Amino acid sequence: MGVVAQAVYQSVDNPNDVTVTHDFHSLEQAKAFAASPELKSAMEKSGVKRAPQIWYTTKSAK
Repeated sequence: MGVVAQAVYQSVDNPNDVTVTHDFHSLEQAKAFAASPELKSAMEKSGVKRAPQIWYTTKSAK
């Protein structure tokens, strides 16, 4: 679905606090992924209990 890189992080203080990052070539691909029924289904199957917080960001060129 356009993902070019990904990572999963789990809080050392709370194993239920998980951060997932995905990189895309475009904002449009990222938004399509976030709205996809496939993502919703995968989250349900993995036990996600509430809607995720989603941020769209860009990497700083330094």
